[in-house]
Amino acid sequence: MSFEPLFKMFCNHMRERGPIAGHVLLGSACELWAVAEACACINAASPSILPPGICMVNENQKRDAVLWEENGTDHHVHMAVEAKVVYPNKNLGEAIRNLEAQLCRQAYPDEVPQMPRYGLVLAIWDSHFQSRQWPESRQFFTSVAGVMRSIFSTETYCLGCSDVLQVLIPQVAILRGKTTRSVALAAGYVECLRI
Repeated sequence: MSFEPLFKMFCNHMRERGPIAGHVLLGSACELWAVAEACACINAASPSILPPGICMVNENQKRDAVLWEENGTDHHVHMAVEAKVVYPNKNLGEAIRNLEAQLCRQAYPDEVPQMPRYGLVLAIWDSHFQSRQWPESRQFFTSVAGVMRSIFSTETYCLGCSDVLQVLIPQVAILRGKTTRSVALAAGYVECLRI
């Protein structure tokens, strides 16, 4: 199964969540929350976009999300997804290189042969960072796309979207106490072609 329909469903779901998601993005553990949202919206889809007997499970053996098939007392993993949240700070390249390392790991025994691996990049622009380099979300998203293109070589990886990143939540104002912050979210994915 291709990751693209799952990614599109997640993107549409996040667009519908809009400003509510913006509040969550400003908090801690938003990577785990986003993966849980992806699993929930994909598993609850009607009609289902997953093959019969398969569901998406998050946090499985250090993998952020997997497509899981249970066979009585045994199970098989048909796809693994590693997620990485990046912010407009100095760790942008490091975070995406860490994602690359996660995609190149050894296979787990429960994975089917030639199991596809995908990396999901969630780019969160937050006005709190007051970056001179990226004063607007659009500039930050362009930089993230450039870093993804440079790290994920075409021989080993395939970027999933022609635009690299899809804007899911355009810049919105979020009131936190007495402070108003702006937040925006974009997402993209990469497929690991060689393991």
